[in-house]
Amino acid sequence: MLHSMCDGLVKARTAQVHQIRAAFCEFRIDLPEGRHWCIKILAATFEWLEDKLPALIIEALRTQLCLILDINAEIDDLELRLEALQAQR
Repeated sequence: MLHSMCDGLVKARTAQVHQIRAAFCEFRIDLPEGRHWCIKILAATFEWLEDKLPALIIEALRTQLCLILDINAEIDDLELRLEALQAQR
């Protein structure tokens, strides 16, 4: 059960990363592939966009990033639980 929950969260995270990359692509901003690189440069990208996009759009994109980070934390938690469960066996 925990494995399938983790798999579902990984799929959701991947979808969110693709969605945020697509949103940035609409503004002709290419984010690197891979969630680690994408997440890593987003903070700097938001700062760069401050005077180029309406605040409402930037806030929506920041909300999307927070969702990705929350999903990451949940995945990490589930993986720790799975490791603890396997260590008990």
